Amino acid sequence: MKNIIYTLLLGVCIFSCSEGDIITTEFSFDKDSLDLCEATTDNFIYFKINNSEREGVSFNFTSTTFTENTEDSLSITLNGTNRFIIRKFNTQIDRDYYCGLLPPSDVQVIDEFIGASGTAGIKSEITDQTEVIDNDTITVTQNTYQTTITFTNLKLNGNEESFVYENLVLEGNRVINDTIVK
Repeated sequence: MKNIIYTLLLGVCIFSCSEGDIITTEFSFDKDSLDLCEATTDNFIYFKINNSEREGVSFNFTSTTFTENTEDSLSITLNGTNRFIIRKFNTQIDRDYYCGLLPPSDVQVIDEFIGASGTAGIKSEITDQTEVIDNDTITVTQNTYQTTITFTNLKLNGNEESFVYENLVLEGNRVINDTIVK
């Protein structure tokens, strides 16, 4: 009788002890370029698109001191105005989704994660500079900026799950042409 009780208790322990379902959500933006929508009255949108996974990430912020074509460092607190959002879509998207006046109507958001708290540090630096002279009157300087946005203590809230990232980094290059007339 003792053997039956021990066997039953052992069976209950083995089958009832579970670590639960592990839900893993990965976002894959490492190899994608970091784009910036043209600023309008101190509003900026950095974004990355991964169309193979049908995902997009955006960081919208307002700043009176940030300029897109200078080497700059800036710290921004996430709040209702400064927002970090990751979205999964039903189809592929392009830059018009983030930078257009109206997002395309055929795109549906399947899943969304919104930054509830955290801080973003933006650092831009020139990594390459090329000058092209045209007709001895115009010089076009092409600057390549390496931009890194580091989110610290970032809390993302979704419909069914939340994540906390101690550090999440988005980075990429942007090329900007500056024209100088001689």
